[in-house]
Amino acid sequence: KVPAGECGSPRQCALSGLPRTCKHRIMLGDSGSYYYISPSCRARITAACNFFTYIRYIQQGLVRQ
Repeated sequence: KVPAGECGSPRQCALSGLPRTCKHRIMLGDSGSYYYISPSCRARITAACNFFTYIRYIQQGLVRQ
């Protein structure tokens, strides 16, 4: 999450390219640089991660139909 002092003014979301109030940031790899993302893009990333976690649970036999 972005520190409170940096939050407030709209920034360009690294994923959508639109000016949004970016309350979150991500760091990819070991580059050390952060990319600001909007709440809607963060929700999409979270949904994709949850999906792949669910698929892994199915493969491990932890989820039954």
